Amino acid sequence: MTINQELNPESMKTPHLFQFITILLFLLIGWIGCNDNSGPDLGNGSIEIITITHGENAAGYEVRIEGEEQMHVDANDTLQSGSLNNGTYKVELLELPEECSVVGLNPVTVKIEDAPKESVTFEINCGDALNKTGTLEIISSTSLINSQEIYSVFINSEQYEIGANDTLLFENIAPDTYQIELGDLPSNCTVRGNNPQEIPVTTEFTVDLSFDVFCQTIFNYKFVYQNAKSYHFKSLRFLLADGTTEIVSPEYEYIHQITPSPDYSTIAFTASKKNEDIINLYIIDKDGTNLTQITHSPEDPEIISFSWSPDSNKISFSNSGDLYVINIDGSGLNQLTDNKTIHSGGTDWSPDGMNIVFSGYKKNDTSLADIYVIDSDGSDIINLTNSENDYYSSPLWSPDGSKIIFSSRSGNLFVFDTTTSQIINITKEQDGSNNYPDWAPDGSKIVYVKYISKTKEESMRIYTMNVDGSDVTVLTNTKPGILNQRPKWSPDGKYIIFNRFDYFDKYEPENHLFIMKVDGTQKNNMGAEGCCAKWIPLD
Repeated sequence: MTINQELNPESMKTPHLFQFITILLFLLIGWIGCNDNSGPDLGNGSIEIITITHGENAAGYEVRIEGEEQMHVDANDTLQSGSLNNGTYKVELLELPEECSVVGLNPVTVKIEDAPKESVTFEINCGDALNKTGTLEIISSTSLINSQEIYSVFINSEQYEIGANDTLLFENIAPDTYQIELGDLPSNCTVRGNNPQEIPVTTEFTVDLSFDVFCQTIFNYKFVYQNAKSYHFKSLRFLLADGTTEIVSPEYEYIHQITPSPDYSTIAFTASKKNEDIINLYIIDKDGTNLTQITHSPEDPEIISFSWSPDSNKISFSNSGDLYVINIDGSGLNQLTDNKTIHSGGTDWSPDGMNIVFSGYKKNDTSLADIYVIDSDGSDIINLTNSENDYYSSPLWSPDGSKIIFSSRSGNLFVFDTTTSQIINITKEQDGSNNYPDWAPDGSKIVYVKYISKTKEESMRIYTMNVDGSDVTVLTNTKPGILNQRPKWSPDGKYIIFNRFDYFDKYEPENHLFIMKVDGTQKNNMGAEGCCAKWIPLD
């Protein structure tokens, strides 16, 4: 500001006027803004509630719309709600007399979107009318689906909603034959059995209708397994991701072990023919063709357990006495041991193909067994455990070859470190008997089974843990009597397949194949009765 401006009042008029007008505009805008939002937007939607009453009921009922005040409606009347925003509302009929009951669902879920008005009808039976109605219960049972998934139930074209594993109870409905359909399923899910179904409802008893929903797992695998009837495994089968099965072998008296080759091109299995106790080795291509018998006992040694070489060209096997190696075309049979130390507790080839680990009896004492490693040509046998009072079995190399896990008769799992020769009891703080270990593909975790037997509880549950025994996590926390067995990790490390049966349910319990994610969620009954499934990647 110059000196002349400071002394001259005329020079000050324009700035003062500008400031006054600016302040006035701010005040005006603020007043308009406050009066423009005098209350919440109530929306343009509404719900019409209709009551139809059979029998006498002069008192009427109370209606509650979720988020709104409770209202009264007469016995045969129509009530209009206030203005509602778009959204989902639960409408419930309350304070019914003791001699009255709503027909069908109560509460009812209503969704207001673009339509200006939705309608809900409550049909109520009272007094004598209540004794002339039936009850219908609809159950959905779903494998491998998010628990929040919602399906539609259509009853004579009327639509209702039901959860993936849920129950709808329709009480006091008129005796009649109803056509009921489960719809709006995800694209990877189908209903097993008839859909729709016609169901007669009478006044005599509650009618139960179950929909068994199978949801195909989205992954590129199939499974090879033994179909099972009680404890007898009859034939080799493929289980596809859509739940269908293919029989790929003749029917045997018993199938003992199935193991795909490391390159998944071939499947080896051991089986005994009908009316024979002799166990032989067979191979078959991954597509179910070219079934070939590799050994022919009694000319060849009988096979108890076996494992593939890493290059998929050889198989090592034990026969409750010695260890052998054979080419997959049946040639080159080579006996690696000659001291009768082997038993059927399992063998496994090292990832580099240089060694084979096996379980062997103590000399002159078959009640004790140690874990041994031998070169694949039969030289340099080493006792890894040198136990004085235990029975070790089921050894498995880790994917990188640095460790070997094995189980013991005492109920613990041990890990042998091949670099330090240190043996760690990784389940010493756990109760029960631990077995059936399997390595995660990256070697970071182990899946295994814990068997618990008590006076009023017997169960087998599947767990995972870190290699050092930490981070123990139960995956199948099932009720007593449910036995979960033989878990196997998928090659991509995302899933685990296992078999389950209810030990106390039947004289001959059924084995069912299940899949779950590695955290124990999304358990899926694959709908096949069998055991000991192995993963086969699809082309």
